[in-house]
Amino acid sequence: MDLEKVNILRNRIIDELKNYDIVDVILFDAMRYSGITRKGLAIKRTRYPVMPVFLLDDDDDIEDRADEIIDYFKKMVNVNPRFILALEKRDKYERLLEKYPHKEFYDMLIIVKYTLDDMDGDLSWRYDESRFSDVTKDILEGFGISEDELFKKAYEDTKDIFELEFGELEGYYNKELAYCQNDKAFFVSNNLGLYGSSSILFDDHLYKMYQHIGENYYIVVCNQHVSILVPESSEYNPSYLLNSMNFINDNYGIDSITKEVLFYNGETKKVKLF
Repeated sequence: MDLEKVNILRNRIIDELKNYDIVDVILFDAMRYSGITRKGLAIKRTRYPVMPVFLLDDDDDIEDRADEIIDYFKKMVNVNPRFILALEKRDKYERLLEKYPHKEFYDMLIIVKYTLDDMDGDLSWRYDESRFSDVTKDILEGFGISEDELFKKAYEDTKDIFELEFGELEGYYNKELAYCQNDKAFFVSNNLGLYGSSSILFDDHLYKMYQHIGENYYIVVCNQHVSILVPESSEYNPSYLLNSMNFINDNYGIDSITKEVLFYNGETKKVKLF
């Protein structure tokens, strides 16, 4: 990557976006899910800690793509933040909880995250956790909305951005859960596999899955991104399953976010502790 050309482009971006609160243009390394590192250009703004990013391939000529990059950032500075709901581990926020708008969900927390990316465009691998930042009360004040409005907007945006992904557990964790492969269990996430466990926060999702399964079910929240649903009549022991998933998370360096199993009753349309 020609750093001299990068610096020329940096100065041009700052000049052409001088009417916006642009502090700097940063060249950084961005990691794909596959582990491949790519370069990224980000504009740093005074108001938002999450920055619009343009990703580059190693063989890209900055000079040839300059107009495309500038047009992208001109569009992005006018993008309004999008908010999503995420289930989080309570311990992660406990000491600074007063700084975050949040709701309690059993032993977990519901935290709102935001992005300045254009989530109406092509959703691809580039949407990972690094593209989202937690909404703090200080940031919320900058957005000029109340906590109630924030959660309402996050509820709407989460359903608008992500599609429910639900199906049989086959293909997920087969090796670890082989002790009960003759019985059915299900996974629930979303189409991006990103903060997909928040799908269990929506009443219509819960009931839709109840109709598909055909009976009440246990909810095992594996991590932020995926949960497992166990039919009430299944041979699976939901408590053992939760312990197994937490063990798997530890081996892969993934945060387990709960020690509790939940139960959904389709007749009452309510979730309760198992």
